[in-house]
Amino acid sequence: MSRGVAASSGFAPAPHTLAALKRDALNYVQGTQDDSDLNALAQRAINNAIDRINSRTWMKVVNKWTITLVADDADYGLPSDYKEPIILLRLTSGSKRDGRLKYKELKTLLTEHPISTQSGTPWFYSTQYQQRQLLLDKPPAASFITTYPTLEHWYHRRIPHLTADADKIDIQPEFERFIVSHAAATLAAMRGHQVLSFVRQEEELAWMELKADDNETQTDWSEQ
Repeated sequence: MSRGVAASSGFAPAPHTLAALKRDALNYVQGTQDDSDLNALAQRAINNAIDRINSRTWMKVVNKWTITLVADDADYGLPSDYKEPIILLRLTSGSKRDGRLKYKELKTLLTEHPISTQSGTPWFYSTQYQQRQLLLDKPPAASFITTYPTLEHWYHRRIPHLTADADKIDIQPEFERFIVSHAAATLAAMRGHQVLSFVRQEEELAWMELKADDNETQTDWSEQ
């Protein structure tokens, strides 16, 4: 079953399956999942809603990637859900955080560090999105890896498409309101259904509320 985060993670309320999301969207236009064409359209519309979610970098939709360093290797393949970097931390042999590598735009990294033929201590990194690689300014030497065998990279996520009825998006459950209303609006537009105006308004309201919530600054208000 495809999931957006590790199985050990969870949200309350629990995320719905693709089958349940399609059912909710079809209910707006009195459609049934026995109609294979309408059911397929509902699924495409749900994935189109996910595409719109992925068009924005959400501050609260993040993931963590542990990179096992290899001596003399400066390139590491990005996870499939990788969108934008947040921070890259060094981990000691005891898996303790001990400093970070600084980010540079790809052109800046290649311009300022054009030579990486000799291994040593990497200080900077960048990402090559098209070839799906994280690039260090220089390959790590074996002596560096002895102290820092792994890196911990926090990044903003992309949400994968849902393909099987049991799939779940596994992001904050409030996104489902937007996904369902977007899919319902698509179905209503295709059918010329009178509910179109209502679900379009619901879709845009859900979108605005998601952005407002994501932009809120959260704190535990603890005293320093």
